[in-house]
Amino acid sequence: PVLNPQTTKLTGEGPLVLVIDNSWPSALNAENQKRTALNLINAAETASRPVILAALASDGKTPLGPFDAAAARERLAAVKPEPVSGDALETATLAIELAGENKANEIIWLDSGLESKDKDEALESIGEAGFKSLAWHGPEALLLQAVTAAENGAETLKITLQRPSGA
Repeated sequence: PVLNPQTTKLTGEGPLVLVIDNSWPSALNAENQKRTALNLINAAETASRPVILAALASDGKTPLGPFDAAAARERLAAVKPEPVSGDALETATLAIELAGENKANEIIWLDSGLESKDKDEALESIGEAGFKSLAWHGPEALLLQAVTAAENGAETLKITLQRPSGA
């Protein structure tokens, strides 16, 4: 029995391919991206699945995995917004290649929200790669909140917000 079960569900098999767009526009959502990525890594650990972790604006020399959950969490801790634009198509090509080598069929992309032709082509190439599961999360999905309660006092207004599971 689990007292506090994970609500993040993974549907694929083999390593989870997790791509984080850490280019400059991601700075506003970096903490939400990391929290979501951590939830996904924890879900992969629960499912006994390794993680291939790619950061869009990395230097290209950083190992991508597959990592066990502990190593993926260490790698995630080092990911931070970079003052450059990442190469989405190159990252997607590398992720697809690693997925094929490691028999991964699930990819999750945590996006910065800045649209570009490069990202459109990356999404198209990922879509054509035949993954069983593909999720592309924009920053608006990471920032969604709902007011679930409100308490209007004489001097204060208290509200309770709830985020979607996994975010």
